[in-house]
Amino acid sequence: MKTTPYVLGFVVLVILAGAVGLAFKNKGDNGQVVVIKTYEECVAAGYPVMESYPEQCKTPDGKTYVNKVTPVVDTNVSNMIHVENPVAQQIVASGFELRGEARGIWYFEASFPAKLLDANDKVIAQFPVQAQGDWMTTDFVSFKQIVTFSIPETSTGKLILQKDNPSGLPENNAELVIPIKFATSSSANMMTVKVFFSNSTLAGVQNTDCSKVFATSRSILKTSTTGKAALEELLKGPSISESGSGYITNLNSDVKLNSLIVTNGVARADFNATLDSGVAGSCRVTAIRSQIEQTLKQFSSISQVVISINGQTSQVLQP
Repeated sequence: MKTTPYVLGFVVLVILAGAVGLAFKNKGDNGQVVVIKTYEECVAAGYPVMESYPEQCKTPDGKTYVNKVTPVVDTNVSNMIHVENPVAQQIVASGFELRGEARGIWYFEASFPAKLLDANDKVIAQFPVQAQGDWMTTDFVSFKQIVTFSIPETSTGKLILQKDNPSGLPENNAELVIPIKFATSSSANMMTVKVFFSNSTLAGVQNTDCSKVFATSRSILKTSTTGKAALEELLKGPSISESGSGYITNLNSDVKLNSLIVTNGVARADFNATLDSGVAGSCRVTAIRSQIEQTLKQFSSISQVVISINGQTSQVLQP
C-alpha cells in the first residue's frame, strides 16, 4: 500500500508534537530534555514535592515518584496500626475514647480518616483522628479521639480506621476494621453523668471568673463507681461536637486518675504528675480545680474535694 504525502505528513506532525510535549514537560535549565525515572531526578528537575510521608515528587504529566531513601517498613496493617480501645466486640456508647498508635506513614498532615458504621453499613459517624505527636516518622505515633454518635438502629457495627492516602492510588489504600457492639437501652443499662469544661461562648467575652465552668452530658454504661467514671470522662476532653460548641478543657492531655476515695462527703482524687506539668498562671490553675471539683460535686454524696498528685497534696496546682 502506498503512503500518501498527506498520511506521511500527519505522522510526522504527531511525532514532532510528542517530542515538543516531552521537551516542554521535562526540559532542564540548559534546554536539554530530562528523562524522569526517580524521585531524585524529579526534584532536580524542579518539580514540586508533595507534603506527604514518604515524600513524593509529582511531574506535570501526573506521574508520582516516591522518596526511596525513606526507611521502608512492613506495610501489613497489623504492623502499621495498633488500637488499644475499643477492642473487637467491645460494647461502646457515644462519647467513647478511641486510642492507640499508628506509624507516621498512616497519617497525612497529622491525621487519618475514620468512620463508624452500623450493621447495615450506614455511616453514623465520620471524623478525623489526630496524631498526638510528630507524625513525620516511620515510628509509631499515638492517637486518640472522642467519638460521639446517635444510637443506631442495629446492635452491632464496625469501626473503620483508614490509612490517609493523598496520592489517591489504590495500591496505597489500607484500613483496619474493628467489629463492635453498641450500648443501647435494650443491650445495656446506661446512665448519664456531667463533665465540666470552660466555654467562653457561654461565659461571655466580658467574663473574668476563671472558675466558671459549664456542664455537658455523657451517656455511659451504668457503674457503681460513678465519681470515678465521671472523672475519666472529664479527662477525655471535649468531643468533636462539644469543641464545636465552644467547650475547652484546661487539663493537660494524658492526665491519669490514680484513685478516687470518698469518705464522709470528702472525695480524695489522686492523679499522675501530668496534672500540673507545665501548668502556670492562677487563672488556669483555678479553672482546672473548678473542672475537677464541679464534676465530682454533681453527686450529692460529695461536698468537698481534695486533689493530690501521686499521694502528695502540698504544692499541687500552684500558680
